Amino acid sequence: ALRSRVLELALEPQGSREVQRALEEARGAEQELIVRELQGHVAKALQSPHANHVLQKAISVMWPSDMFFIIPELLQWGCPSAIAKHPYGCRVLERLMEFFPSEWLTVFITDLLDNIGDLSK
Repeated sequence: ALRSRVLELALEPQGSREVQRALEEARGAEQELIVRELQGHVAKALQSPHANHVLQKAISVMWPSDMFFIIPELLQWGCPSAIAKHPYGCRVLERLMEFFPSEWLTVFITDLLDNIGDLSK
């Protein structure tokens, strides 16, 4: 029922919950099929009050290697300090720092530390 509709559903309140539930209940290849539909749309999901929860759920329940595509897409959207200031982006950034290997996040952490003064205002 989710196939080819993941982004569309993720952008809606009820649909977002449906996709999050599917990610929790699915395993491995099934999760990958769901998340692959968000590939190329991370910026749109990041800025959505509903789809950002789907990104957070995927980051928290999937292997980081299956979600690696999110890193270059986030960096294309903006610098990490801009993501940190975004009302939904900051949550996605928190999940990345919680679940991804720190060596994958060097660019993020460096930018956040370089802009710590501005971020603490």
